[in-house]
Amino acid sequence: PRWMRAIPICLSLIHILQDSEWLKARDAKHYTVQIYSGKSMDTLKAIAAATASAEPQAYYSTGSRSGPWYSLVEGDYSDAASAQAAAAKLTVRTPTIKPWIRRFEEIQAKLR
Repeated sequence: PRWMRAIPICLSLIHILQDSEWLKARDAKHYTVQIYSGKSMDTLKAIAAATASAEPQAYYSTGSRSGPWYSLVEGDYSDAASAQAAAAKLTVRTPTIKPWIRRFEEIQAKLR
């Protein structure tokens, strides 16, 4: 139908955020790149959309005195150098993001 030609479909815009179960299933010795940590789930979602790549992204929430605290990470890297390289590429793609490297075991400890 003619109306379907007017609807742009871009599969790269379909973005799925993994949850804490995905994080728990990672090798504890591997690394990830943390992109966001803060009080706003809406900000987390906006940053996830703005930084989406081929690497999987996941979020988790921890409690604080002032309410939930949300964190967004990207990728699963077997060594720190690979994670650092991914963080550098992310910074080039999105200069306003200041990512840092985390080990999955740190994140998994917070999820227990």
